[in-house]
Amino acid sequence: MEINNYNNQKKLIIGCGNNYKNHQHTEQEYYTIDEHSAMKPCLVCSIGKEKINLPNNSFSLIIFEGLLPIAVNTFLGISEIQRISEPIVNIKATYIENGEVYIMSERKNISKNFINKGLLRKMTKECHKFIEKL
Repeated sequence: MEINNYNNQKKLIIGCGNNYKNHQHTEQEYYTIDEHSAMKPCLVCSIGKEKINLPNNSFSLIIFEGLLPIAVNTFLGISEIQRISEPIVNIKATYIENGEVYIMSERKNISKNFINKGLLRKMTKECHKFIEKL
């Protein structure tokens, strides 16, 4: 179910909507996807379980916020992330506490063809190490 139309935003946030209590994302800058409508995302869907109604080669930055990268580690999830990513993409996994954004894992300027299960597993391990230090 699409809530807000896609307006050529180049930054995608997966796992967080526009209703986070200590941190809000502007719809002009970010396109948000969350499976919970209460978070008021631009698109309500579960990546990895269903296709995403967005154009090919749309995003230069993909941020996992509120979920670990491993959450989309299915054939469909990976192929959809590859499809909607620009040819060269940045990927981050972030953690938010008291309005502060912390980068748990990041890959810069990678080919979308390198988005695969191995990459998502490595990023998730880095996230676990970050969380253990909290």
